[in-house]
Amino acid sequence: MPDSIVQVADFVTIHFNTTRLEKYGERINALKKSGKPVICNEDDKTGKEGAAALALSVINGCSWGYMHVEKNQTIPFKFEGVKDDTLVYDMMKKVTTPGYKIDEGFYSDYK
Repeated sequence: MPDSIVQVADFVTIHFNTTRLEKYGERINALKKSGKPVICNEDDKTGKEGAAALALSVINGCSWGYMHVEKNQTIPFKFEGVKDDTLVYDMMKKVTTPGYKIDEGFYSDYK
């Protein structure tokens, strides 16, 4: 992203759809150098990979935007909450629970 845009923005958004999990830290940390909050507003990873993506985003100081393509990105929309992806929703609950520590073993394959 051009520095001229980052300098006048309140925050920086990123999509992780095609980003390999091993690259999350690198991409987030590059954007954090701007001094602006980094917000992922779209990632199409699901299941264990989606839960790891969420964990890696949080560990690196970035939000994570869940996008379950098959369930709720096409018409007719079908949103079933936790049933959409129990692994991802379980991780969401964990990372938003005060005092929860993300188990490094869960994401260590992707560091």
